[in-house]
Amino acid sequence: MDPTATYNAMWELFTKENYEEAAKHARDLRAWLDNGGLPPPHVTLERCEFVIRYVLATAKLYKE
Repeated sequence: MDPTATYNAMWELFTKENYEEAAKHARDLRAWLDNGGLPPPHVTLERCEFVIRYVLATAKLYKE
């Protein structure tokens, strides 16, 4: 798993308002972090976790 590619894909999809696909990447990244993986080198763990929560919450709002 490449956390940088996953994070970047998640954010790109999110900015294009493709929330469902962005959420898939967010869940993959969340699982990576939960299993001891490190966040992408260009973001802190706290920032990465915040963005994941934001993407997942937005996807949930638009799914309903």
